[in-house]
Amino acid sequence: MNNLSTAVLTWFDANKRPMPWREHPSPYRVWISEIMSQQTRIDAVMGYFERFITAFPTVESLANAPLDDVLKAWQGLGYYSRAKNIHKAANRIVHEHQGKLPNTFAQLITLPGIGPYTAGAIASIAFHEQVPSVDGNVLRVIARVFGITESIQGTKTIQQITSIVQEALPIDRPGDMNQGLMEIGALVCIPNGAPKCEVCPLSTMCYAFKNDMIDVIPPKKKKTYQRVEPRTVVVIEYQGKVAIRKREASGLLASMYELFHVEGHWDSADIAENLDGVETIFSLTGHTHVFSHLIWQMIGYHVIVNTPVPLMHYVTWEELQSSYAIPKAFWPFLEQSQAKTR
Repeated sequence: MNNLSTAVLTWFDANKRPMPWREHPSPYRVWISEIMSQQTRIDAVMGYFERFITAFPTVESLANAPLDDVLKAWQGLGYYSRAKNIHKAANRIVHEHQGKLPNTFAQLITLPGIGPYTAGAIASIAFHEQVPSVDGNVLRVIARVFGITESIQGTKTIQQITSIVQEALPIDRPGDMNQGLMEIGALVCIPNGAPKCEVCPLSTMCYAFKNDMIDVIPPKKKKTYQRVEPRTVVVIEYQGKVAIRKREASGLLASMYELFHVEGHWDSADIAENLDGVETIFSLTGHTHVFSHLIWQMIGYHVIVNTPVPLMHYVTWEELQSSYAIPKAFWPFLEQSQAKTR
């Protein structure tokens, strides 16, 4: 075992965070946790993971569930394509792999929603295959330790770092090594703010630390342009029920249910002109919702109508809470509207 793996594993044994999927690392639980953890903070994942596993304790139960139920269980985690891919993959696993997750990197990576990082994590943690799992945390840690000054977003750099991790993986503990590097990146060699070099187990071998280059390795990622869209959200109430509609099966927030909304900012006159049977209009406090590539600057209204708005589906407040996956962007308006009806 080389110096890198010795240092990482020693630190990991003493400092790893307790996580429900680590306590019972079945392949299914590892898979779900890894998908949930993509682009989501671990502390935010904890509660969602437990609820999801309770709702779908096996691959079979997940595969047999309606997609709407899966999306509802995922509600609040964001990046809903992950939930759709989990559902697709579960069906593949049931029909092509006898209900068991494939036990090799090569097979795992063929499933929907599973890329090299996730396949490596599942294969190494659940099946002890000696394969690397390289996420953003690992890229940053290895770049600093080995003095790699190129962008960690580049294909050649990712390949270089993947090779370094592959060489460092011990035969007997590949999953722990992968998790240890990720954990150091999450807790010590952090992405934002000052890294905690004084407690880092890799500081004695770290090129960036020894050469005072922590601020320049890795190079700062260019900011992604986010388009700003003004939106008007209308909580339409008809006979005590709320109007919702299902989004398209592809694109942003695919297959989820949404409130009536339009691009641009409407005033009360616009609402009265465009919706039939308007009886009452209440203004709601505005809300800004940030997607990875898009910002919705939303204003809102609660509107009571005496005739149903076409192409909308009407549900009770209880059904809305229990049965329909509503994107987080709309909940501030729903919560305000529900308070008005009480």
